Amino acid sequence: MNEYIEQLVEARNKAWHQAKDLMGLATSEKRELDSEESAQLDRIFADMDAKDAEIKGLSARVQSARESDIAREAFADLVRPSEPAVSVDPVEAFLRGQSGARSIDIDIRKAAAEKRAIRAGATGRELRDLTVGVAGAGGNTVPTSFERALYDFLENVSGVRQVATVITTTGGENLDLPLVASHGTAAIVGEGTALAEVDPSFAKITLGAWKFGQLLQMSSELVQDSGVDIVGFAAADLGRALGRASGAAYATGSGTNAPQGVMTSVGTALTGGTGVAGVPSIQNLTDTVYSLGDPGYRQNASWLMRDATAGKIRNLTNTSGDFLWQPAVQAGQPDRLLGFPVVIDPFVAATGTAALSVAFGDFAAGYVIRDAGSIRLETSNEFAFSQDLITHRAILRTDADVRDQNAIKAFRGGTA
Repeated sequence: MNEYIEQLVEARNKAWHQAKDLMGLATSEKRELDSEESAQLDRIFADMDAKDAEIKGLSARVQSARESDIAREAFADLVRPSEPAVSVDPVEAFLRGQSGARSIDIDIRKAAAEKRAIRAGATGRELRDLTVGVAGAGGNTVPTSFERALYDFLENVSGVRQVATVITTTGGENLDLPLVASHGTAAIVGEGTALAEVDPSFAKITLGAWKFGQLLQMSSELVQDSGVDIVGFAAADLGRALGRASGAAYATGSGTNAPQGVMTSVGTALTGGTGVAGVPSIQNLTDTVYSLGDPGYRQNASWLMRDATAGKIRNLTNTSGDFLWQPAVQAGQPDRLLGFPVVIDPFVAATGTAALSVAFGDFAAGYVIRDAGSIRLETSNEFAFSQDLITHRAILRTDADVRDQNAIKAFRGGTA
């Protein structure tokens, strides 16, 4: 599969250079594209969009398998009675109604910690030290393969979760996190002159635990068919559903009976002028980058936008006909805009009048997600008894908020 992905990447980059040459020719001749060239450019971009979608889907599967392989290798030399010694998968037994249990807890902290550590380069003992102590009520009886699969789908749906700081607490009581509202200042003073006292001021954000739930119903025939990968099906369906619901809140939640979305609470870097109601201009994007007051935020900064917005920005060129967008040259790596990685989140607003459609900054420093406890998985044979369906319910309790508004800025569309 890796070889095929590389072939797709090579083909996409070849198409990208064709588009670049086409734009460069028109720029060098100081003219607009003619109708034939415009149609050719549209075909090139359509082909690139199709290849991008296939590359992302396949790369996500390969990356997930790679992270699971690294995690398994790191623990291979340890005695792990919670997984190898169990002859029957407890999740499969639960889903098929063979365990006698009505609920189990899926502790995703280990899966999340493993992924963050692996992406940071940890292997072997470092990875074991980080994750071996993570276990929840009942979660340590669940095979880590299910935890990882569930978290994969939960994270892949939400671009915000991929780049934000994620913390997990045992319970769901209110969690207060301090933040700096303003910094202290210093100044030159003369000999014998009293120092002006300008102290930093502090505020706080309070994270609760909003409940997100999903019902998954399976027919008795499906449950009884031993040839069906019922565990993989459940992990995918539940992970995607919880990811979509919570991901939408992380992006644009109001903060009222829901998490505070990053796009609804960050500062506006600038607003597009008249006629820039949709796609930001090159100058708008450059100004957004430098709207971060502290250059340190740019060291770990990334862009956040939806696919359609990325497709429009990708067409922007400078006065020399060069694209600002740089496609990834290796599978699994993000595309870049003005040198910074681009993270795609389907829940960020589309471009439009007054729409916050693009964000830029250090999301790990500026936005925090709190997961309360484990994901609770429950089952009922009675809920849809007349339809001969077994109903499974998954509950995720989570909250989120912007912790540092200076770390993230957004572009707002102007008027038409």
